[in-house]
Amino acid sequence: MNKENILLLGAGGHAHSCFHLAMETGQEFVGFLDDDPGKEEMMGLRNLGDLSELEEVEYSSFVLGLGDHDKGRLRVRLFDQLQGMGKQILGLISIHSNFAEQGYKLRSNQVFYGSIFGGGCIIGNNNIFNHGAIIEHQCKIGSHCHVGSGAVIAGGAMIGDQVLFGANSTLIPGIEINSGSIIGAGSVVTKSILESGGIYAGNPAKKIGEWDYEI
Repeated sequence: MNKENILLLGAGGHAHSCFHLAMETGQEFVGFLDDDPGKEEMMGLRNLGDLSELEEVEYSSFVLGLGDHDKGRLRVRLFDQLQGMGKQILGLISIHSNFAEQGYKLRSNQVFYGSIFGGGCIIGNNNIFNHGAIIEHQCKIGSHCHVGSGAVIAGGAMIGDQVLFGANSTLIPGIEINSGSIIGAGSVVTKSILESGGIYAGNPAKKIGEWDYEI
C-alpha cells in the first residue's frame, strides 16, 4: 500500500495504537486529521487539518483512529461519511491474531495482537477487537462495536451494532446483546440483553444506567 494514499483520522491513544498496528502490517500513513489544534505532530506524522475538512482532502484511503466510546458516534458518522464519498476505509489485522478458518471478510475492522476468532463467525464493519479479545465459534458481531482487551464472547453469541465490551468482560454461550449496550470491565453477562442503550456491570451483570447511543 502506498504511503501517500493512507490518512489516519484522530490523534489520541487509539490512533497511536493504530499507528503501531499499521507498522506491524507494513502500512504507513502520510499524516492525520484531528480537531485538536495543539496536536501538530504525532509519531512523526503531520496534522493535515481538522476532521471537518475531511471532504476537502484528496486521499483515497483512511483508517479510523478514534477508539473511546464517547467518540463512538463520531466514529460511526465518519465511517458513513467516508462511504458516502466513495473512499476506502482500511482494516488493520495483526499478524499475531488467530483465525480458526480462512476467508473472514473483516473489511474495515481493526484486530489487535493476540485476538482469537473461532470458526463460523460473521463480523460486520468498523469494529475494534483489542489485544487478546476472544470471539468463539458461530458468533455474529454487528458493526461499530468495540471489544476490549481480554474480553471473551462465548460461542453462538449474537451482538448488535455499537456495543462496547470493557476489558476482561465475559459473555456465556448463546447470549444476545442488543445494539448500543455497554458491558463494564470485568463483568460477566449470564443472560441476554434485549433492550438498547443500557449500561451493565458486575457478576452477574446488572443494569446500572442508560445512554443515548444513537447517531
